[in-house]
Amino acid sequence: MNRRIADITIREFFLWLGAAVCIFLLFKLKDVVLPFALSLGFAYLLNPLLDFMERRRIGRITGIWLLLLSLLLVIAIALAFLVPAMQREVGVLVENAPLYLEQVKGLVIPLLERFGVSIPHTGTGLADFLVERIKGVSPDIIPAVAKTVFQGMSGTLGLVMVLLNLLIIPVMTFYLLKDFHAVKDGVYSLIPRHRLHRTTTLLSEIDEVLSSFVRGQLAVCLILGILYSGGLMLVGIDLALLIGLVSGLISFVPYLGLMVGMAAAVIMAVVKFGDIFHPAMVVVVFVVVQALEGTVISPKIVGEKVGLHPVAVILAVMIGGSLMGFLGILIAVPVAAAANVLLRHGVEYYRTSHAYRGD
Repeated sequence: MNRRIADITIREFFLWLGAAVCIFLLFKLKDVVLPFALSLGFAYLLNPLLDFMERRRIGRITGIWLLLLSLLLVIAIALAFLVPAMQREVGVLVENAPLYLEQVKGLVIPLLERFGVSIPHTGTGLADFLVERIKGVSPDIIPAVAKTVFQGMSGTLGLVMVLLNLLIIPVMTFYLLKDFHAVKDGVYSLIPRHRLHRTTTLLSEIDEVLSSFVRGQLAVCLILGILYSGGLMLVGIDLALLIGLVSGLISFVPYLGLMVGMAAAVIMAVVKFGDIFHPAMVVVVFVVVQALEGTVISPKIVGEKVGLHPVAVILAVMIGGSLMGFLGILIAVPVAAAANVLLRHGVEYYRTSHAYRGD
């Protein structure tokens, strides 16, 4: 009996050791893991459609190609409608750029002069003013500027490498979809038999929560993009379509779309109109859409199955971003939702235990 307990203890020790090593490698290789995580997310998202096609006697490989081609077709159609509209908006922005520049000068220069900073009002005078200020800069600042520029170039090179890594996402998604059930069966085969029922119950509940969140959140982001764009168009903001759609698409990170979109739209309103009314209307648009998202859109589409308090969502995103950068922000809420399921079952188990009941 003691030997059997010792064997179980050793196995559990190596199991936890392996989990710790995997987590350590995940942190160290987060930039490499990002394409795989995105591919796994796409595979998880598309697998139910593929299973549906298989039930209709369509081969799995054929179904994968049909799905990928359908996605490319949808993207192409969306770009065919969106690109001309955005080109028109950018053209209007470029055409009105001199007017916007004068508007900014009329707002910024008087504000600076209130603080005792005198800036010339003409273009030539402003250029001479900047040259004189540059001449007066201490040479000691040059190394700091060079360091900042170098860091910016390093960040740019890192971004290029990330974009190159993203090119392999369709290939990885294809193979993950192809072997999705084989991988799933392999994971299930490693579960100890005496814990199989409880583990599969937990995994099924986590799968239900994640599927509700991921698929619902995509629909919510699309609806938010449409509502933001429509509201900004009614206010008369230039680049309303671009700002609205980008704000909606990045709303998969909680509150990021709200903050980025509102800031960009308020700046455009100030630059174009130079009053208080239009920026205030922009704020009203974002507040109203955010209120609709929290009270109507998300509850109806995503549902209450995720069950995370808004404070928990913010903390999850902050912790994920601090630990793993963009990858952490991307997976923060799904991981928190899965952890919430485990926590709920843990609390239920604790309340039925001798430690809680005191018997």
